[in-house]
Amino acid sequence: MESYNYWRTSAVEKVALDTKSPWIGPKGFAKTDIDKWTSANSVNHPFIEYDGQQPPFRTPAGGVPAGDLQLALSASDDMKAIIGIYDASLGARSNETSGKAIMARQREGDTSTFHFIDNMSRAIRHLGKIVLDLIPHVYDKERIVRILHEDGTPEAVQINQKFIQDGIEKVFDVTVGKYDVVVKSGPSFTSKREESAQQMMQLLQSFPQAAPVIGDLIAKNLDWPGADEIAERLKSMLPPAAHANAVPPEIQQQLDQVQQQVQQGQQAYAEMQKENETLKLQLQNKQGELQIKAAELQLKEREQILKEKEVAAELTIKGAEMQHKAHMLQNPHLILDEGNIN
Repeated sequence: MESYNYWRTSAVEKVALDTKSPWIGPKGFAKTDIDKWTSANSVNHPFIEYDGQQPPFRTPAGGVPAGDLQLALSASDDMKAIIGIYDASLGARSNETSGKAIMARQREGDTSTFHFIDNMSRAIRHLGKIVLDLIPHVYDKERIVRILHEDGTPEAVQINQKFIQDGIEKVFDVTVGKYDVVVKSGPSFTSKREESAQQMMQLLQSFPQAAPVIGDLIAKNLDWPGADEIAERLKSMLPPAAHANAVPPEIQQQLDQVQQQVQQGQQAYAEMQKENETLKLQLQNKQGELQIKAAELQLKEREQILKEKEVAAELTIKGAEMQHKAHMLQNPHLILDEGNIN
């Protein structure tokens, strides 16, 4: 750094103190167009007249000394050595010809300047901790926030409230619990997409049979308009076994058998439910019949009790009459008295 500052100061001073390029000619050559000759260093005149036979001429400027230029080159190399970034790391053409060698050279530059990226990651991590400390106090109510994924696609997320997603009840309550911050330093999402697309194209060159299977992934990682739409169309043309959630044929066969057994069990369960409903109806009918019979029996019992009471009352009356007659027979004078009374 000191050598660079010294070169810059000395070069500027030497250029500033260097002689100009004045017009030189015989005495009195500028009398005719004195105004134009006076402003010749600042105005581009179409023509200037001179007096005399000998035309004027300019002395060439001295320029920058060669030693200073060499010192500037040395200072530039010193700066590259200090920061660890050379021309190849900045994309300049060098001895490397293959893309892999160029990327390796760029990674060397990234390694030498890792402390800059690491310090930036530390600053971002510290900022994230500050934000985490403020979030529970700011986002303390139910609301919908907009987040961005790694590829830049937005998504609306409900926080501090329960919601159903894909049939599962979820809740993102940012007012409770403790959270941590993780910061990763590396290539951007666009750079990773380009590198992935390049490696996929190399894979297709060595294994062309993979094109029908990974064509949608290659189109998705290409960086030009319409790539996502082409990826969706190619994905719709994939065979069932090529999807991300595809399973091996033998496992799929077992799953089909299990699913078939589940369907049979569901059918049997439905039939059992129907039979159960039929039995319930029959039971209800029988219970109704039993209730009617029980009521009839209760009615018959009451009738029998009434009859027994009537018979008992008649027997009581007859017994009383018989006792009266027997008493009268035992006491004949009572019969005469009754006759006299009559």
